[in-house]
Amino acid sequence: MLTIRSTFSSHMVLQRDAPLLLEGRSAAVARVHVAFAGHEWQVRASGTGAWEVELPAMPAGGPFELLARSEGESVTLQDVWVGDVWLCSGQSNMEWSVGRSSRDPAARAVEGADQRLRLLLAPKGSAAEPTSKLNAEWRVADATSVRDFSAVGIAFATHLRQIAELNEVRIGLIDCSYGGSEIEGWISEETLACEFAGEGLRESLFGFAPSAFYNAMIAPQEQTRLRGVLWYQGESNAARPTQYARLLPGLIRDWRKTFCDADLPFFVVQLPNYAYLLEGAPFTWLRDAQETAVQKTRNAYLAVTIDTADGHDLHPPEKGKVGRRLALLAARNVYDKDIVASGPVFAGCRADGGCLRLQFENDVGLTTTDGKPVRGFAVDRGRGEFVYVDGSIDGQVVVLPAVDASGDAIRVRYAWEGNPDVNLVNAAGLPAAPFRTDSSLPDSALSPPVLCAAFRSALPSLLG
Repeated sequence: MLTIRSTFSSHMVLQRDAPLLLEGRSAAVARVHVAFAGHEWQVRASGTGAWEVELPAMPAGGPFELLARSEGESVTLQDVWVGDVWLCSGQSNMEWSVGRSSRDPAARAVEGADQRLRLLLAPKGSAAEPTSKLNAEWRVADATSVRDFSAVGIAFATHLRQIAELNEVRIGLIDCSYGGSEIEGWISEETLACEFAGEGLRESLFGFAPSAFYNAMIAPQEQTRLRGVLWYQGESNAARPTQYARLLPGLIRDWRKTFCDADLPFFVVQLPNYAYLLEGAPFTWLRDAQETAVQKTRNAYLAVTIDTADGHDLHPPEKGKVGRRLALLAARNVYDKDIVASGPVFAGCRADGGCLRLQFENDVGLTTTDGKPVRGFAVDRGRGEFVYVDGSIDGQVVVLPAVDASGDAIRVRYAWEGNPDVNLVNAAGLPAAPFRTDSSLPDSALSPPVLCAAFRSALPSLLG
């Protein structure tokens, strides 16, 4: 029987400007004829019936028809477009759908409106070995398909539409997410064995083994070409930040190999403000691990979300803000737009006349969200005891009082709590990221993982 790879279907988007591999099966050694976008190919299947065609790199366009014929059988895919494809992955906060975000109008802005958007929702699954079938089909964005799709992904695509040259380009979103998943569940067994053997890797919630989500949801898409990846995960790894700082770059290397792109852009959502402990640990150190991982990985970027929620919901509904932050980063770093895409970045600190002067990299000036003195900075008294101090703004510098007797304290932390009270932004309203000048090990690195009450209480909503 003639078939085409399961990730190909009508209404799909293929990545523009990249060669694409089309695979399928037919009768053994049969001739297969393929036609697409004015190109035609004749190939012969192997002795097992496997065949493949490499489609050339093409500019954005469509709609096209993709036709495969062999020995009296044919498969036709209609309404196929060439555009930009983005993969949205992670755990429950990426999985959180538009339908669940009814309190967030920004996340629902395109519900039933933008039929230039195409969606592929990967079925939730796990597997002991890599699989080849995804069992999903692409859909045109409408009120029904959008309702069940990642709210972060939908908001991201909505904000990308503000880029003029993308106005008529079809955008494809692939939602591969699973609530409660540990990061090691998304990394291939080969990479885990080669790079992280003996690391004490853990099962995900409900007993899913490492690599289980990769095998079921990522492996079937091997060699799919993408424009970039949106990654929103880390809550389940909160008690192991030091390990996470190594696992996240490992995942990025692994997926760049899987998707045949050594420079595939990755956009990582830094965990938002959350007032409670998860597995005995605050999110503070996991955010630090995410920043460390991004800083040492080329073509990876961090979306700061420390100000996007009230800090009391493990699944904050404000997904529209998160999608916008990701879209700003993509506009600047993928689509080369000269825009402000992130908040002030800490660049250095020095003591000066009994004060501390903290320099920030920033193009549009520092300010506060409420016009009040800068909040959220803690300075070491000299004994490892951090105390909060208010600061003032002097151009691109935040000035803080030194609190030790000598006035030479240089150990400073900003937004270093689960749910910090902070107000430093740039003139574009984008927040400064949490940072620290010390190199202390996280206290939570020694804490045994215990499923906290907050996570247990969130399970019913996580499971729908």
